[in-house]
Amino acid sequence: MKTKIVYQNSFKDAIASGVKKVLCNISISLLKRYSTHNNTWVLLSDPISRDMLSKSWYEHEFLQAIIAIIPDMNSIVLDVGANIGNHTIFLAHHFTEVISFEPVPENAAILRNNVFIHKLEKKVTIVEKGLSSTHAKLAIDDSDRENTNCGLISEKAITSDKRLIEVARGDDIIESLRVKRKISCIKIDVEGMEPDVIKGLSKVIKKDKPFIFWEAFNKDTVGISKKILESYGYDHFYHISKSSSPKKHKKNRIFVTAYLHDLEQSSYFGGMNLASPVFL
Repeated sequence: MKTKIVYQNSFKDAIASGVKKVLCNISISLLKRYSTHNNTWVLLSDPISRDMLSKSWYEHEFLQAIIAIIPDMNSIVLDVGANIGNHTIFLAHHFTEVISFEPVPENAAILRNNVFIHKLEKKVTIVEKGLSSTHAKLAIDDSDRENTNCGLISEKAITSDKRLIEVARGDDIIESLRVKRKISCIKIDVEGMEPDVIKGLSKVIKKDKPFIFWEAFNKDTVGISKKILESYGYDHFYHISKSSSPKKHKKNRIFVTAYLHDLEQSSYFGGMNLASPVFL
């Protein structure tokens, strides 16, 4: 039988493949030298992942602010909306234990692998559920498949093509885990469901009075969570921002800096909000 060529890529494809290989090798070399996330699973299309690779940690300044603010590291942190594990991994290196909540299956799978890779299985408990003020099934808004920040859709808006995930009250889950150590910090980033998460953790919040960091991007949505937390006995509210001004976005572009502003004086909400049990 005469030898035949059954496939041959084009000259253009060959050049493109060679260029990609060179760029990939350069990128890997740079990451090995400068990044602490060499062995972390990420998705290159995802903004959070790209920050993890290029800056070592996504929202590095806010993570450092948490460490600077909370006095008791011999305690538990709740990471509500853990995504692929950026905050969980960082916080597990500083606190005794982290309980991570992530309902999106793809994110939870990467989170679990990242905890394994960083050898944090004994310090991290992963709960593959969302938190809310009640037990229910909600749909995942995964319309942007290149972004791991997936919101949840209310039951009224659910269509047949949407995937359902389970949400539950945080108090019930914490009770089922038989948590005995104090919960000193709760971080909440759940794409608009922060007030429901806070309501569902009312027992924990009233008992342990943790520092509560939550995301919200305008005064009205910040105010909803603030009002609930005031009813739980909180008096001290702040906004942590990359901006030195509480009124506008004025980012320090050279240094990784976190500024603490009084929440009442803030009109720019580009960072994390904080309810503190003590005056800071």
